[in-house]
Amino acid sequence: MDEIRIKDLPSAKGQLDRFDQFEFIVDIPAAEASLKVSGADIKGVMSPKQHTHAVAEVTGLAGELEKKLDRKGGTVTGDLAVMGTAYMRSLRLEEFLEVPEFQYNRVETIVGDRWSAPGGGIVERVSDDKRSLVVKLEEGEIGTLRENDLCMGVFLNAAMDEPEGNTEDTDDSFDNRTYAGFTTCYFRLTKCLDRARYSEWEYELREGYPCRPQAAMSIVAFGNTTDKARQSSHYETRTYQRFLVGMDSWEIGLENIATQFGQLDNLIAHGLNMKGYSAYLKNIYLQGYLSDRLGDSWFDSASGNLQLYNRATGCGLSFRDGILRFGRINPAKPDAGTDLEGLLRSVADTLETLSRINSDEYVSPVKKSFLRERLQDIRMEYEQLRANAQFCISTLGVLMVNGKIRMVNGRQRNVRVLIGEWTPYEEAYLATVAALEKYTQVAPEFIPTGEDFGRIEAYYASRRQIAEVLDKASKSGGSELEYLRQNFKDITTN
Repeated sequence: MDEIRIKDLPSAKGQLDRFDQFEFIVDIPAAEASLKVSGADIKGVMSPKQHTHAVAEVTGLAGELEKKLDRKGGTVTGDLAVMGTAYMRSLRLEEFLEVPEFQYNRVETIVGDRWSAPGGGIVERVSDDKRSLVVKLEEGEIGTLRENDLCMGVFLNAAMDEPEGNTEDTDDSFDNRTYAGFTTCYFRLTKCLDRARYSEWEYELREGYPCRPQAAMSIVAFGNTTDKARQSSHYETRTYQRFLVGMDSWEIGLENIATQFGQLDNLIAHGLNMKGYSAYLKNIYLQGYLSDRLGDSWFDSASGNLQLYNRATGCGLSFRDGILRFGRINPAKPDAGTDLEGLLRSVADTLETLSRINSDEYVSPVKKSFLRERLQDIRMEYEQLRANAQFCISTLGVLMVNGKIRMVNGRQRNVRVLIGEWTPYEEAYLATVAALEKYTQVAPEFIPTGEDFGRIEAYYASRRQIAEVLDKASKSGGSELEYLRQNFKDITTN
């Protein structure tokens, strides 16, 4: 090889990115022939390995660190680049930490608020006169803040120029919140000083909140005084989540709360009687089934069927297959209960049979059986009609005893009073029951019919009248059933 010289070859400098694929010829005296080795093999041998040597053992390193470090506190005064792996027991930073990934922990803990809003960021620096700020942006990033944004930040008291000195956590539900050991800062962005990236802004403080934004403070823009597209946001605390709309001012009003999940006690401040953990929703668009925990009251949005049932009284309301039933209902027997339309249709058939019985001189045992069935039906009808009357044609009154208001546990007793149209039916019912009890006695076997038999026929006329009154009341705007009818008005009835 000493005699061999290869001359005038082009340079391989432009191919260095393919170094691993290079092949080199190697001569070893002990070998019978020349050998070859790849660039990848050479790199593997020559690349630096991980070192754990003490700093003093690395030639020249101590001197370089001496130039970088402040002897008093060990502060790095210039840039320090570590191209390998560094092991430290703890790391305390004055400003920002940039890292592509955090490992080990898979649990995230938040003490304070978490926001999802149209704008936000981290304050990189504030002006000397404290009237403007710059938001930290990465290269090529466009800021999300805009003019007239309503902004908030919560920062550690120790890092504030003029801290508030809060000693407890408070939340009045109107967006006036404090945190122990932290200062809450509110301000509105008034003018953009960097239209290209929206990074630099002039601002004005919210009245009554003198604390100004600080460098490294995280801020959120939860509303905007003029831009409706930037007036919605969502935040969550330890106890509740809230969705806001129409935020064009500092305080949160009831009209701004679109939804809230979790603890609802703070809605009392807005005039809503809500307590405990639940959900507050302005609208519900349902595509399935809604039920109470016992299954007594439910609504099926697919079929339009509905049931409201009071287990204590056995009364309720059922709307199935286009038929509205009320009174005493049995959830296990959905066809039970009073069908208003069926009630009106059955009157003619019953009156015809009663007329034939009345035309005879005696009530025979066979006719007694018919009348016993009618007595049972009438008593059941009465309970159902009365329950519906309490619902549709009653007014709330005060219970009086001997001219004095009846009190229980310091509170007045209220009662439901039926309107005057109920009285004729009540009187007809009592007279009919008395007549039917007379004509259904076992003895004598044949009971002569008298004038009181006509009361039975008269009952059905009164029943028809009260049924029409109840039907009209249930369809009127003032009825408590109107809300149900309005919600089911698009359901086709049979």
